[in-house]
Amino acid sequence: MQFRKDINGLRAIAVIAVVLFHFNSAWMPGGFAGVDVFFVISGYLMTGIIISAIEKNSFTILNFYIARANRIIPALALLCLVLLSTLIFFLSPSEYQLLASHVASSISFLSNFVYWSESGYFDAASDEKWLLHTWSLSAEWQFYIIYPLILIMLRKLFTLGLIKIILVTTTGLGFIFGILASSRWPDSSYFLLHTRAWEMMFGGIAFLYPISFSDRYKKVIECAGIVLILIAYIFITKYNSWPGYLAALPVFGSFLIIQANRGDSLVTGNFIFQKIGAWSYSIYLWHWPIVVAISYFNFGGEFVYLGIGLSVLLGYLSNRFIEKIKFRTTFKSPASYFTSKPLYISLLLCIFGFFAYHNTNLLYRLPATVYSGVTLDENTDDNGEYTWELHKKLNRVISFEEDKTKVLIIGDSQAGDFLNILYESNRLDNLSVISRIVYTRCRSVLLENKLFEKMLTENSYELSTSDTLNCLKSTENILNSTLLAEADFVILSMNWYDEYLPFALESIKNVREINPNSKLIIVSGKSFTQKVPLMYFQAYKNEISLNNFAAGKVSEEKGIHYSYQHNYFSKFALEFDYSYLNLLDIICTSEECRVSDSNDQLFYYDKTHLTELGASHFGDSIEIKTIFSSDI
Repeated sequence: MQFRKDINGLRAIAVIAVVLFHFNSAWMPGGFAGVDVFFVISGYLMTGIIISAIEKNSFTILNFYIARANRIIPALALLCLVLLSTLIFFLSPSEYQLLASHVASSISFLSNFVYWSESGYFDAASDEKWLLHTWSLSAEWQFYIIYPLILIMLRKLFTLGLIKIILVTTTGLGFIFGILASSRWPDSSYFLLHTRAWEMMFGGIAFLYPISFSDRYKKVIECAGIVLILIAYIFITKYNSWPGYLAALPVFGSFLIIQANRGDSLVTGNFIFQKIGAWSYSIYLWHWPIVVAISYFNFGGEFVYLGIGLSVLLGYLSNRFIEKIKFRTTFKSPASYFTSKPLYISLLLCIFGFFAYHNTNLLYRLPATVYSGVTLDENTDDNGEYTWELHKKLNRVISFEEDKTKVLIIGDSQAGDFLNILYESNRLDNLSVISRIVYTRCRSVLLENKLFEKMLTENSYELSTSDTLNCLKSTENILNSTLLAEADFVILSMNWYDEYLPFALESIKNVREINPNSKLIIVSGKSFTQKVPLMYFQAYKNEISLNNFAAGKVSEEKGIHYSYQHNYFSKFALEFDYSYLNLLDIICTSEECRVSDSNDQLFYYDKTHLTELGASHFGDSIEIKTIFSSDI
């Protein structure tokens, strides 16, 4: 297709937003919508290439795939190779193992499925994933695979006019489906093609239905498109369902700019935007690993500006020396397609990624017992499932057993850990225990609507609509049941956050109003600033005792400051008639925190959650030390 300066400038508008959002989301809260702009551009260009070639009877599906591989794979492969070869000197084995798996999924264009299965795009763990941003390349590549096949099939059956109608109808249905799916299944809707295809197809509609405007109206149409995109960038946040109905703003805005077709625009056609647009793919590739590096190595805020500059520089160099390499695009026979170098590059990196994932210790050469410890995670021995299994089981129980001590435990995964502690200490036999799940993102356990809204407002804390409804529903179900009034013991166990502690007191008031006679116990969190397996690796490298090393890693960071929380909950215990159980007092002294046994078997599989062995260790210690055991 003929080069269009306006589309190249639109790429700059997209990548600038994404880069600013990732380096500091406060600068451009909706900057992630730049990806949606990229999708529209891609749909427009791909539809033009495919339809034009089909009309000339010159379209070859394999040539199309090879052309896309030539465009995407070399720069991506370089990034993956650089990360694999350099980060082995800095990452722990488990982190490198994760990186290797992500390289394999990224270069095989399946990473959107992998990241969907792991967590949400905006989750805290997202800044630990060096190739998270490649999800969009995977979704785009999957579109490239499927879309031309569909167009070829439709062209054999229908006229071009009818194909246009089918595509418009399908795009509209895809948009409606995206609205419904993004609120019900937010993670899969964000990452997967089924809710993103309509955005690319909308770009295709711009090609199939070109509109000619006079120069006067072109400016108006372009301005309208830019305004819609800027509204999305500035006023949409990560807490909005995405890609829901609001995705129409950047998508339709991009559509209008493409339709305006202003090659002489001061906005899209200026020198700076033309350069950034030309480098946009490589800038996009390199910027996210730099964002992750700033976080991982704890660089200061001033490095953000350096990171942005470095992203542009590396983007330029990648475009200049990698993207401009001319790879073979025409092939005389089916067998000759196997001479395509980008395909071999992709295959080799994919194989190495799988090899490194399954054989990481060949690179690190750690003793077997150490390696098993430093690679411990939520999937090892189903640790993640263990945290939640009993909590979810007891969450389904609807009434207490008679003639037993009635215990109601409310909270998030910390409540799950506490339940496991009780279970492993064999303390549940004479108890009738029921749990109720209130997730960490709710920030408190028992706030009615007005107080919940006040908490969000005072702390400038945003939740998606679905999360807000779920939090309120969880609280409503607990407050409206008879369980709270019937319980002999009420236990609140959460991953408490400093700024929300006043609202924890409001939750305590609600408990006391409903059940003034119960024994109320507040259970602390027990987090460290680093994952315990990572601490184990660092302690081993530095020949330090893990338990001594862990003593300096108790969370005292802003947001979860345990000295502050201990003092706060202790201060109000008498006034509000509750007992405060500080779990860290059980395992920590000024010299050490017992996060492993004498054989270096770990009690934690991440920063805050316990293995079965860890729950058993806490259970044994609580039986001797805590007021909870003596009261029951």
